[in-house]
Amino acid sequence: MNTSPTAAADPQTDLARLLPREAFHEIMTILRNSLPEPVCDTPKNRARRDRAALQAVAALRPVNAAEGRFAAQFVATDAYAQDCLRLARERRREPDVARRCAAQAISMLRESKGAVRLLLWLQAKRRVIEADEDASERATWAEYGATRMMEAGLVENTSPAVPAEEDVAEQVPGDAPESGQMSACKTQAAETPAETTLGLLGETRLSGSIPPLPE
Repeated sequence: MNTSPTAAADPQTDLARLLPREAFHEIMTILRNSLPEPVCDTPKNRARRDRAALQAVAALRPVNAAEGRFAAQFVATDAYAQDCLRLARERRREPDVARRCAAQAISMLRESKGAVRLLLWLQAKRRVIEADEDASERATWAEYGATRMMEAGLVENTSPAVPAEEDVAEQVPGDAPESGQMSACKTQAAETPAETTLGLLGETRLSGSIPPLPE
């Protein structure tokens, strides 16, 4: 559910479609930088590794940023598990090193299974919500409202700082301005009213619990 309920009527709501695209781009960048290096580290092999990772994430069919992150976690941890198994085999003549590599591989396999199980659980819950028209509408509004509010926070954090009153006074030549003139020199930051969508429509509640991770 990447589009807002009013996307067709309000061009400004394209943000709800843009954010998941940017989120997936960032996820793929992080994943590419965290994967183990190819055995033969060449630009061609790195590109082949990145394409394989991208295809693995896409095969899990994430439809939003949260699902994309869990899919990327599975792909990255599984890749490291396979790399540790390779090292354990290559260092088999060094029993201590081989055992540590094998233990790390087992640990990473557990992490990868936990990530994919949580991803599948989230996807199952999402499909249940999508099957219910009312619940799906509430969930869509919740995602849209959260997107707009967080985007407003990004804008506020990146906006230029408002000059202090004493700094403005120093920039005015001559005598100190009168009170009326001083008030005209002050710059006040615009405040974006908080979204009320979530409060009006209520929150979407998911039933059930997350299954335990494999031991």
